[in-house]
Amino acid sequence: MFSLIDFTFVRSLIADCYSVEGGNCYDPVSLILLEVIKIWERYQYYPDFLKDLEDKEKGAQYRYYTGIDAENVPTDATLHNFRDRLGEEKFKDIMNFLVQIFTMVEIISGKILCTDGTLLKAFARYRGCNYMEDCCKCISCPESIVDDVNTSINGAVKEIEEKDKKSAVAVMKMQCPRTEIIQKIIEMVKKKDKDALIENIGTFSIIKLRVIKGTISEFKAHSKYLRSIFGESFKSPDGYSLEVISCAIRLDQNEKLIFECPKSCKDVSARIGYRRSKDNPSKTEKVFGYKAVIITSIEAEFNLEIPVAVITGSGNISEAQTFVNLHQELKRHVSFKTEYQVLDSGYDYEYVYSYIRNGNGKPIIDYNKRREKLDEKSMKKRGYNQNGYPYAPCGRVCTPNGFDSSRNALKNTCNKQCLKSKDLDKLCKCSYRKNKCGYTKWMTIKELPRLILEIPRGTKKYKKIKALRTSSERTNGYGKEWTGMSNLRLRTLEAYAARVALCCIVIMLKKIMGLILQATIEHRNPSLAKKLYNKKATSKLKDSA
Repeated sequence: MFSLIDFTFVRSLIADCYSVEGGNCYDPVSLILLEVIKIWERYQYYPDFLKDLEDKEKGAQYRYYTGIDAENVPTDATLHNFRDRLGEEKFKDIMNFLVQIFTMVEIISGKILCTDGTLLKAFARYRGCNYMEDCCKCISCPESIVDDVNTSINGAVKEIEEKDKKSAVAVMKMQCPRTEIIQKIIEMVKKKDKDALIENIGTFSIIKLRVIKGTISEFKAHSKYLRSIFGESFKSPDGYSLEVISCAIRLDQNEKLIFECPKSCKDVSARIGYRRSKDNPSKTEKVFGYKAVIITSIEAEFNLEIPVAVITGSGNISEAQTFVNLHQELKRHVSFKTEYQVLDSGYDYEYVYSYIRNGNGKPIIDYNKRREKLDEKSMKKRGYNQNGYPYAPCGRVCTPNGFDSSRNALKNTCNKQCLKSKDLDKLCKCSYRKNKCGYTKWMTIKELPRLILEIPRGTKKYKKIKALRTSSERTNGYGKEWTGMSNLRLRTLEAYAARVALCCIVIMLKKIMGLILQATIEHRNPSLAKKLYNKKATSKLKDSA
């Protein structure tokens, strides 16, 4: 790989990430290659990789090909800072440049593109809010917060005395101060439960104390901690001990009381997304984290599935809109003549079909029935079946007979199916029987833009192309299992996006290098290739070698 691809183009792509002034730095080409090798060799963490890189024998080849001196091996902090400095955009620029190179040598054609999204679990734990932002980390406490806490403690003391308990819990609750978020939550809750009280919606406890009867020396530190926050205004009841169960309140730099929303997790950019349950495909399961949308180019002649573009967002992003944005970005760098765009039902929107057709492509998208009635009676009433085939006057389903691009319509004919019936004597009169193809009906894209396709649904050709959609799923699965995308110990969207883009670069390089190695062996030693790859050398691979 290092002898076939000159990675010095990286310097010009990321030059603006460096300052004119400053001390000596590592060559960015060397650092990029170290990142590639780390993922290629399946190292999950930097310390393990750097340990082998410093080793006299294990790291000799790594150091030789990356130009790193054995006495000046970069630290994990250097590699972390380098990856953070570049970010997703620079890694995508590198990926786009490599795609241009492989397009020029005709390894990547982009004739068939498959797109699919995959959810990545966040390293942080979900705490109950899907609308959190950075502002949720430092919310100003109301002026009456200390009095409210004292009142809550006195209420717990009163409960202990009246009910002769040993302890009681004092809780200080608040409603989310973000008005626009509360309105959204109220609307959603009211749809499910009309009797729900508005004041109880979107509430959370910012401090939770256990009031215990008697003086317990172990909890004196708890009372001291509360006084350090609330000051002298805080009153601890005589003859009682206080245990802090949870407290989100603290003092900021200006000695003002603020609190961190307890429903906000450490990674505020992660969101809940939904995917099909592995155990029960008819149901969905929640995944808290991020979503990576990857475009895969299917090179059927080489039996390759190569990722050519990627974008990462929060777990709840729209895959359909993200696909449009990602493909527009890809077209700015590479002029693919894409013939087929293969997508699943998550992309079944009219604007996606229009976008693909405006680019002279043919959409192959799974149809999302969206609560349509697909029983025979309902379909006959509307005039066409689940594939968009119309019904003839006799009630038989017509079949496709060619797509007319000038009319943007699909021709359907009955092909005189009635004449194939055994009981010809019982046939009713039909004025269309004199025609060559019998009854004919045109179904236009304008009428049914989602259902009528250039490659008719249900046909052999449609099923054959549709079957290629699993390529994008294999790319996603390969990335999760082989590059460790499913187990990233990172935080923030920027960190996830940069790592996923880097993983896609390595997947692309590994698959293309595998093709070149196979082509070389088949060209030089066909008998060895037959043993290794269990098939004869193809002329296409020989020519590419």
